[in-house]
Amino acid sequence: MPELACVISQAGPADLTTLATQAATKGDGSPSNVLPIQISNMTVSAFGADRQASVSPARLGVKARVLFAIAASDPGIPWAQATSFAASQQARNASAYVDTMRLANGDVSWIHVAVAAGALVRFHNREKLLTEPLVKGGLLVDRSIRLKALRRRGLRASYTCPGACKVSAKLTLDTKTVRKLKLSKTIAAAKARRPAFGTSGLVVKLNAKARKRLKRSTVKLVVTMVSNGATKRYTASVKVR
Repeated sequence: MPELACVISQAGPADLTTLATQAATKGDGSPSNVLPIQISNMTVSAFGADRQASVSPARLGVKARVLFAIAASDPGIPWAQATSFAASQQARNASAYVDTMRLANGDVSWIHVAVAAGALVRFHNREKLLTEPLVKGGLLVDRSIRLKALRRRGLRASYTCPGACKVSAKLTLDTKTVRKLKLSKTIAAAKARRPAFGTSGLVVKLNAKARKRLKRSTVKLVVTMVSNGATKRYTASVKVR
């Protein structure tokens, strides 16, 4: 669903192909794969053994921003379901937003087991962080990139618009680097737009002179977003290594 902007998984399985091989955590802290195996068998009955990968978010990828939370003593869903999902998301897109959270044990009823009141408060705060860019807009970019990759494909970033928006982006150098390399302050620029709220990718490619002369340094990504009649500016420093 391209219009889907955020996903919150509360102790849901992400990869049915690995569920039966992973251990969950019982209330006493000991590992057990009894319930993961039972849940896996249920999904085989529901979807068929040959469709386990095709209905697994970790295998298909999710373009939306994701918050994945599991209780520390969830006996049925292994913590590895969250960590492996996060790894698969970021392997597809280094700028993907995926927040994993393990809620401490307690006495407040939650999904499958009880969790600590403080952990639940922190979970709700993470929900706000998840959805905040949809209200205010946002920018996500890798804070480190290899010089060879920057020269070859440019800098990739994700921007989130709270509504229809126009975006302009540029890469800039500090004054000292400009003088040293004899380059202009702006070494790359790009424009993009979205017709509605959501997240899209943006690639800012170096100009010809910068591709030849740029060395290891720090560049600044500046993104200006115009949406709903308001103009916002986002900046991020990226280390070129």
